Amino acid sequence: MANLDDVKLTLIEGSFQDGMALQRVLTDSLNAKGLSLKENMGGMEIMEIALVVGTDPEVQRILFKLGAESTITTEDGRSHKINEEFFQPVENRKYYIPVMTEIAKKNLTPFFKDLNVQSLIDGLTGENSQK
Repeated sequence: MANLDDVKLTLIEGSFQDGMALQRVLTDSLNAKGLSLKENMGGMEIMEIALVVGTDPEVQRILFKLGAESTITTEDGRSHKINEEFFQPVENRKYYIPVMTEIAKKNLTPFFKDLNVQSLIDGLTGENSQK
């Protein structure tokens, strides 16, 4: 999976309703596949969740909606809207899972900030930082 060190993401949070919708469809999709978010997830569990994000049409739809006002600036200095068109060129597809994970994190984190479950969200991206 590509890292995002060579690009700049400018993420704009979506609406409250879309953030709630993301929670619902992500939870439903994971549950349908016998997966769940939990602390101390291993690499295979995180990969399975990333594949759900990458393949579930309803999760994709909401993530693209949440990312509609966000941009990615590539190493050539050009800024692009985060949409399906950006990911059409094969060389941009390496950014799909990392970008969608960051959009999910940006829109889910506010719901959990004071609930001491930040590690669940950080687990999705492999981060171990304290916020």
